[in-house]
Amino acid sequence: MWRVVTGGCQEFYEHWRGDANKSKFLHKFPYKLSLEIDRTGNPPVVPLPLPTESGSRIIVTESYEKMFHHLLLIRTRDLGNRKGAVITGQPGIGASLARFLLRAPTHQCVGSSGKTTFLGFLVVRLLSLNQVVLLCDSDDAVLFYQGQVYTRPAKDAFKDLPVNRGYFPVWTPIDADSMTGGPSVKRRYDIWAVQASSPHPDRYKSWRKQTGAALLGMSLWDLRELLKGCVFSFPAPATSIRTYR
Repeated sequence: MWRVVTGGCQEFYEHWRGDANKSKFLHKFPYKLSLEIDRTGNPPVVPLPLPTESGSRIIVTESYEKMFHHLLLIRTRDLGNRKGAVITGQPGIGASLARFLLRAPTHQCVGSSGKTTFLGFLVVRLLSLNQVVLLCDSDDAVLFYQGQVYTRPAKDAFKDLPVNRGYFPVWTPIDADSMTGGPSVKRRYDIWAVQASSPHPDRYKSWRKQTGAALLGMSLWDLRELLKGCVFSFPAPATSIRTYR
């Protein structure tokens, strides 16, 4: 049974839902995007599978926008088939490159350009288009539907979903890389799954074989994006600097 969610998760949905947020998605890349909402005196609530070092801030690269529109195109071409897509690649590449190339005394990564971070971007992008979204990880499922947030255990995630007229399967971003055998997606489920996975076929091959899902890869950051993705904070000099005329 679905359980109604209130509080921060609901506020997050209300914040991102609808046309008012479209202006936050820019066309000049890369750009920073904060996914949290302003809850003064309360911790931010971001019900998204983001890396711990990034908090709620991510860098949106051009590859993110291209991947989003490519997914829209694939979904349109499915012509009634609930296929979906797997986004794969080596884990942690963006953060690793940042640490290797940018050896500053202190710096703060603003979201590594990876598969998991892309799912966060995908969720807010879809919510801004008033789409029904079912976000899943290895433990829980969160459903954003007609202004209300619901949750249930991940093992029951694909049951009793909203029924739509025509072909409108529920967008289902899945961050379940640790699951042996991958998520239990079946062709009969009324979902359009987008799973982020490391390149281990055992974690997605079962459902991909059943549905014929596309297999896609995320591109790496270039140096310009790495520089944009790190904010430096250098210590003040020990002595004042004398100025000569």
